[in-house]
Amino acid sequence: MAVDAEAREAPAQAGDDARGGGGRRRWSPARVAVLALAVVALGAVLFFTRGGDDPAEDAAPVPAGMDDNYETYIDPEAGFSLEHPETWIPIARPDASRRLVLGAGGKNTVSVRYNENDQAINTIEDLEKIRPTTDRIAGPEGVQVLKREALLVNGMPTLYYLSRFTDEATGAKGVNAQHFLFQGRNMYILLFQAFPEEEFDRLAPEFDKIRASFRGDPDYVAPPAPEAPEPSPPAEPAG
Repeated sequence: MAVDAEAREAPAQAGDDARGGGGRRRWSPARVAVLALAVVALGAVLFFTRGGDDPAEDAAPVPAGMDDNYETYIDPEAGFSLEHPETWIPIARPDASRRLVLGAGGKNTVSVRYNENDQAINTIEDLEKIRPTTDRIAGPEGVQVLKREALLVNGMPTLYYLSRFTDEATGAKGVNAQHFLFQGRNMYILLFQAFPEEEFDRLAPEFDKIRASFRGDPDYVAPPAPEAPEPSPPAEPAG
């Protein structure tokens, strides 16, 4: 499978390198009671969790007349576009597969990662073929996956994960709302991060609008990987 990099994010802030400016983060689980409360509270806030009883139902379309303070971001090299608040500016991308990282104030971020898969995902039913991979990416050891849902986003089969993490340096909790959107062999990982978790309530309406605006180009085909150069012939011995 072409995807083996974890899509989780360390808390990032504008001016950092989108990895939080610190050392490697470890994750610690919360108690079951706290987890249950988090599921109820976060589920009430997120629009993403609505309509999950019918996985074939498309998520809400782009709201008519996006806010004037939104601008369009187009990435022709990865075949996608979205709209975001104009004050959420791009910050440093830690690797080439991360096509976009937006700072949403403090340590809140939005990011888009692109990968090309070995197999095409064209329907809701096809998601079962890729789910073991997305489960592993979205729920590494120590991360609390609160919700997993199959849905359509603008016609794209999507696996959505809501998860909760703990920052080792501060002990603060954060929330990731992570979407794996598929257009044939193209996979886009759209990740909304709220840190600390109290920020999630405030940001959820903006996250909804961005998710609803996300479009994958159905005609996009990733360019072939460059071929390895031919090895140079051995040098002739000196006469």
